[in-house]
Amino acid sequence: MIEPNKQKQLAATLCRDLRRIPMLRVVICDDDSIFLDSIYQMTTRVLGEQGIHAKIHKYSDAAQISQQMLKSCDIALFDIDYENANYNGMDLARRLRRERKDAVIIF
Repeated sequence: MIEPNKQKQLAATLCRDLRRIPMLRVVICDDDSIFLDSIYQMTTRVLGEQGIHAKIHKYSDAAQISQQMLKSCDIALFDIDYENANYNGMDLARRLRRERKDAVIIF
């Protein structure tokens, strides 16, 4: 576990580094529309409060996420138990990792 003071320091460093990216690309995928909207609103608010410019894309169906979208993704928030006939959250993470080895994936 990270000490609270160290957590604040790490968060400040992360925010400073993210501000250097002209436009952060974020992909959110969750099959629960209420949770998807909640994550979208929270992400928009937090990044805005930190002065981080971001383009946030939200999807309720993983099949709708194009290869080009994955190639441009910096941060992804995936529902780990997202399941349909073709994908689950881990499958989606593997797709992203093939396109962007440096993308941050959050489940």
